Amino acid sequence: MRNLTANLRALDYSPGNVVITEGTLGDTLYIISEGSMEVVKNLDSPNEVILDTLGKGETFGEMSIIESAARSASVRALEEPTKVFALHKSDLHRLFKTAPSQFVLLILNISRDLCRRLRKVDDLYAARGN
Repeated sequence: MRNLTANLRALDYSPGNVVITEGTLGDTLYIISEGSMEVVKNLDSPNEVILDTLGKGETFGEMSIIESAARSASVRALEEPTKVFALHKSDLHRLFKTAPSQFVLLILNISRDLCRRLRKVDDLYAARGN
């Protein structure tokens, strides 16, 4: 895991700090090490919607390192302190070349997170009767 942790940057956020903004291009994956974040659509607008709350060990921003598309939601810190580790897309590519087993483990964990989130959305959609 030394290769992976060598590429992580530690960042601290205060409540209300926006880490990523919906509609912007991204190139970084974040792992929450302490505190919590909320995932928000239509940030600071009258129709703002909180999609999810994320805590220690959870990730966000993973879609932007897998595909080159605009961020699908904003993410802001909820409590003091909120600490995250950031992994840039180029570091992920470097990990692929230098430590493939660590790369595979990280991608598997990202995939599991995405599956969990998709199941949650499926359940919410089904509960609405659509």
